[in-house]
Parts: sequence; C-alpha cells; structure tokens
Amino acid sequence: MRKVVFAVPGMEYFARGVAEVLGWEVMIGGYVGNADLCLIMGLYDPPLYRTTLEMTQRCKKRIIQWCGTDALNYQPAWDSLPDAIHTCDSPALRTELIEKDVDVAKVVTLPGFKHYPLTPLPEKKLIACYLGNNPLAYGNDMFAALGETLPDEVECMGYMNGQLNPQQMEELAASTSVYLRLTAHDGGCMSAREFAEAGRPVVISSDWPYMTRVKHDDIIGLLKATREALKVTEHDMEMVEYYREFNSNERYLRDMEEVLDLV
Repeated sequence: MRKVVFAVPGMEYFARGVAEVLGWEVMIGGYVGNADLCLIMGLYDPPLYRTTLEMTQRCKKRIIQWCGTDALNYQPAWDSLPDAIHTCDSPALRTELIEKDVDVAKVVTLPGFKHYPLTPLPEKKLIACYLGNNPLAYGNDMFAALGETLPDEVECMGYMNGQLNPQQMEELAASTSVYLRLTAHDGGCMSAREFAEAGRPVVISSDWPYMTRVKHDDIIGLLKATREALKVTEHDMEMVEYYREFNSNERYLRDMEEVLDLV
C-alpha cells in the first residue's frame, strides 16, 4: 500500500516531519500519482486549491490536516473541498471549521519535532518570541512594544521559522527565560509546546494547558504576564511531563490510528 504526505512548498517542514514519524513517502508540491492514501498537510493554495487537488487527484483516499491560517482563510462558498477525511491541529480549529460546515472527524495535533533537554532556568533574563514566516502576523508589533517597557538587563530576541539551525535552537531554548507566541490566529502552536517541554514559561495568545494566555493585542496584559513569568526560577514539572507526552510521536501515532480506522 502506497501512502504519501503531500504539501505545498510553504508547509514542507511539517510535511517532512510528519512523513518521518509515519514512515510514509513525502511529496512537496509535485504530482503524487497513484497512491492508496494521501495525507494533505494543510490547504494553503486558496480559493481553488488547484495545486493540492490536481497533484493528489489519483489518490484513492485523502486525509486533510487543517493547520491554522488555512482554516481562517477557508470560505464555505468556495465549495472546492474534495471528498476526504478532515482532521485539524487543535480544538479551537475544530470549532472554527465546524462553524464553516467542515466535518472534522478528529483533532490530531502534530507531534513536536524538537525535544530540547531540560536545563536550569538561566540567571540572565532573555525573552524569545517566535515570528513564524511573517513577523507582523506573529505579533512583532506587540513584541517591540513590550521590549520598550522592560529593563535594559532583560534581553529580547525574535526569530523566524528556519532562521536558526538545530544547535542554535537548542542553545536558544537553554538561554530562554520566557517564551512568547503572539498570533491573532493559530493552530497547534508547536514551537510553544516544544519550549514548554523544555521547562520554559510560555505566554501565548492561544489556549493551552500550563501556559499563560493573553490577548494578542493587549499590551498591558502581555506586560503583566511576562513580568510574572520572569519571576519563575524553578521548572513546572507537571507542565514538562505533560508536554513530553503530548509532543511525543507515540501520542500522535495513537491519534492517527483512530483516523486510519475511518479510512
């Protein structure tokens, strides 16, 4: 049985990561051809999804994994979704999609692809903020406003997707005091979960266990939450253990087994 993970180029990182966990082939933007099953990693060529649908049209069965802004951008009037089983990366996305008449069979949050070691929280304070592929969409204005209110001894570092190599990312995780993710709309928040697994306090604009939630445009709330997080000196081991399990390949594979039973 031939099984393939497909994605348009912008989702290559996630497609390759999932394909490695599943042990499936991966195809980035190319023609899949005949396949028994295809997992489509996000619908990121709206409104017609021409590339995604044409490149996977000879697949007998398709699973569409909604990841974040693809759910935000989808409009029911487009009426261009193929016959497929739909999964998504968070309960909030599921609610959003159901409101748009997309029948989501199950929430299947992607696993963490990076598992940083648990190291002591640093004495020197550093706030790291993930800026994705689009700093403005990932709260860069809020991060900049926050930076202007903090003492000079607190360092601030924003980084974009793919900017740092694996060793640099591990070093960043070890030196981070507080991790920020400040999007107006989000999916599975993988980077925040990975830093939580490393024992770093997380301030985020989505709703996840053990993380401090703030509104993406509330600078007063962000300042208060960040200052409280900077006071943390010991790991929250309940949080660490929770995300070690939740980010694991084993948890993801268990969830996917339920989906594959529906195929």
